[in-house]
Amino acid sequence: MFPPRRVSRARSISEVVEWPLTGRGRELDVVAALLAEGASQAGVVIVGGAGVGKSRLAREAAAVAESRGWVVRAVEGTPAAQAIPLGAFAQWIDRVDDQPLNLVGAVIAAITAAPDDPRVAALLPAGPDPRVAALLPAGPDRPVLVTVDDAHLLDDLSAFVVHQLARRGAAAVIATLRSGETVPDTVTALWKDDHLRRLDLEPLTRSECTELLTAVLDGPVGDQAAARIWELTHGNVLFLHELVRQELDAGRLAPDGDQRWQWRGPISVLATLADLVDVSIGAAPPAVLDVLDLLAVAEPLELACLTRLAEPSAIEEAENLELIRISSDAEHPVRCAHPLYAETCRARMGVMRARRMAGAIAQALRDVGGDDPVRLGVLWLNSDLTPDAGVLYRAAAEAFRRLDIALCERLAGAAIRADGGLECYVLQARSLALLGRAQEAERVLNAAPTHRDQGALWAASTVLRGLNILLANGKPEESQAVIDEALAAAPPEAVQELLAFRALQLAMAARPAEVVDLAESIDRDRLERRSKINLNFGLTIALGELGRPQPATQAPEDAMVLAANTPVAAYQAVALALIHADALVTNGCIDEALTIGDRMGHQWADLPKVPQIIATAINGVVALGYGDLETAQRLLDAATRRRELLSAEDGLPYFGVGYWLALAYTETLARAGQIDAAVDMLAMTERTRHPAYAFLEPNRLLARAWVAAARGRSTEAVELAGQAADLACSHGQYAREALSLQTAIQLGDRGNAGRLAAIATVVEGPRAGLAARWASAQAAKDGQLLLEVSHDLEAMGDRIAAADAAAHAAVVFAAQNLRGARLTASSRATQLIAECGATTPATRQAIAPVPLTGREREIAALIRDGMSNRQIADTLTMSVRTVEGHIYRACAKLGLAGRGDLASLVAGQPRQSG
Repeated sequence: MFPPRRVSRARSISEVVEWPLTGRGRELDVVAALLAEGASQAGVVIVGGAGVGKSRLAREAAAVAESRGWVVRAVEGTPAAQAIPLGAFAQWIDRVDDQPLNLVGAVIAAITAAPDDPRVAALLPAGPDPRVAALLPAGPDRPVLVTVDDAHLLDDLSAFVVHQLARRGAAAVIATLRSGETVPDTVTALWKDDHLRRLDLEPLTRSECTELLTAVLDGPVGDQAAARIWELTHGNVLFLHELVRQELDAGRLAPDGDQRWQWRGPISVLATLADLVDVSIGAAPPAVLDVLDLLAVAEPLELACLTRLAEPSAIEEAENLELIRISSDAEHPVRCAHPLYAETCRARMGVMRARRMAGAIAQALRDVGGDDPVRLGVLWLNSDLTPDAGVLYRAAAEAFRRLDIALCERLAGAAIRADGGLECYVLQARSLALLGRAQEAERVLNAAPTHRDQGALWAASTVLRGLNILLANGKPEESQAVIDEALAAAPPEAVQELLAFRALQLAMAARPAEVVDLAESIDRDRLERRSKINLNFGLTIALGELGRPQPATQAPEDAMVLAANTPVAAYQAVALALIHADALVTNGCIDEALTIGDRMGHQWADLPKVPQIIATAINGVVALGYGDLETAQRLLDAATRRRELLSAEDGLPYFGVGYWLALAYTETLARAGQIDAAVDMLAMTERTRHPAYAFLEPNRLLARAWVAAARGRSTEAVELAGQAADLACSHGQYAREALSLQTAIQLGDRGNAGRLAAIATVVEGPRAGLAARWASAQAAKDGQLLLEVSHDLEAMGDRIAAADAAAHAAVVFAAQNLRGARLTASSRATQLIAECGATTPATRQAIAPVPLTGREREIAALIRDGMSNRQIADTLTMSVRTVEGHIYRACAKLGLAGRGDLASLVAGQPRQSG
């Protein structure tokens, strides 16, 4: 017997198929407006306590949207699915390919695709609320609405998908959220970043509660009954639902002779909503309770799987009692009708029963076939079944593909304990390394079985050990020793894998020419995919250092193709793109770097956490090269503050990346004239200096040079830039040498024209040639040529350098008494440096000329920093008398009373007391 859809007088709560929506007119208007065409926000997050009607409000809005032509997709967060990456989107995962870099994007594409059947769904029998229907679009384009129930229970990757749906405007989103719960950051960002509106849902008022009771019971409710029910429920709709169910079944809630509903007898309910729900569930037959327990362990469950574990009659009775919901989807997933039902079942379920239930579900899922391997593995891990290394390893590998590294580590560890092979050790160690637990990764690798006859797999474990020692432990010599030892005993099929990693080691050690020579000897066709990526990693660094930016571009592009099918490469790829962007900027190919940054920023919008952070930071590095300091500061500040990049304990996938970005941020702050912040950031970079990044040593010296220049210490700044150039030259880092020498010019150096001209003959990027022309023009005091160089630097994209070259031209023209030309050059320098948000020694001199020599200006800056004449003399390697002479002449030129006034005028700082 099937219950009728409508009855004249309710005698059982099961006779009411859907309670009417009461007291939510304002909220419906808000939701409707947010779903209307042209709305500034793409939906709403409905927040409220358990049982206030969040899900019902979302369902009503979804039903109306569907009736008006929307494609509606329903997603639910559950505790069982929360342990599985993309668990809430499981039904769309099997529609995506195997490319981890495209995983989130593919899920979004699948969930936003139009269904095969283009017909618009029919109205619900009760009909949509007309206030909503009037505002929703009804055109042929069929926009997509995604409803997300209990968003606080989403796993991190599912939460990220929801965030991306809203951020991109790929779909409208209606999410429900229980107040007081811990919420994923990406869900909180939905309203904090103004993608969705937050709507706080309050319980029904007393009058609304009485109105709802009248509609549900299909008749008036006595005042005393209405008052007693209100006092117990306080407008909580679920509480009201359960109370009415209980009292109808007990016969205490019944109509009197006047057909008014009265509540007779004692109030026999417990103190809390959960307790009341427990009373209702506890009254269900044992077979129905088994159905609820199964769902509490692993909801949602496909109906085909559930019928293997429970009696069909019990499933039907649970549905009739409104304790479960069976979807109309093809696979018919089954869920508890309300999260509190599942919570109550879990709370009273013992550990042994939960493990037995998990085991039964896991076996049923495996028998049915085609289930999510992560879901199966998690259930197996939490069950009473004998551990199965194959099931656990497949689950771990799939978790890795979905970038849930912590879950992968747990599953791989369980596979090892189940006597899994070397592949399990490699996967767990890789996960531990990505989580920043380097010492644990080393212990796992040391405990792994040594089977050289496994060839590529043994080589992979050896390379992983070397990589862990190199980047996580910061011991490049020890890392090289590991590979040396392995090469001496490696089987022939493993040698090429080891040499590919050796190329990366050499590149990071600033030995670019050796990398190119070694790469020519490696047979790429014999390499595994990860080894090809390692080789391309090394080549990208080396070719960029040698000044060959175009060949350097091919290596990362090849690696991106390989990375698309390699889960770990999601992390390798972001680091590789950072190196690629740096190589382009270093060589002066800034337009190409801007294109790369924009493309990668969009591509990695589909990846959460570390890859996305670094993708954002890449655009910060490129913005610095372009001279957009406001953007560079915003992006690099955000990246360097993220805990994922700062602390190994918090999970640093590529140790040293945070150090690299801190170097760029130091330079950004110094060029922006934020002296104190730059000094602090420089101190942090020195504390976190990474030994493996030898090829970045010139950058460290250049960061120090820019900080010195910002502090007015021009001699020190030029010396540091020269040291950077000498170091780069000694390692054959010709492109970085050219950048260092250009920096020296910007900071006041007047030599090295010949050295730059020689470099320009061996590098392909435009920077070296322009820097050589700049140095020659400076030496010849050719203001016109300096202006031409300024325009060419701007065309190259280095706008701060263009401003400095124009400032140099202004100084030359001033010395030659060419007032008109000086004003033209000075105006150009002023405009460029203002657009960049920067300040440099050259532009300060050209924009606000003061008749002081460079040495007098430098001494004034040191006085501003609080140095005594003796300290200044020691810093500049001169006598105290010479210092005093410079101060005397400077004050005489400017008509100043003493050293304090001199420092205040030149440095633009107020005179310090005392």
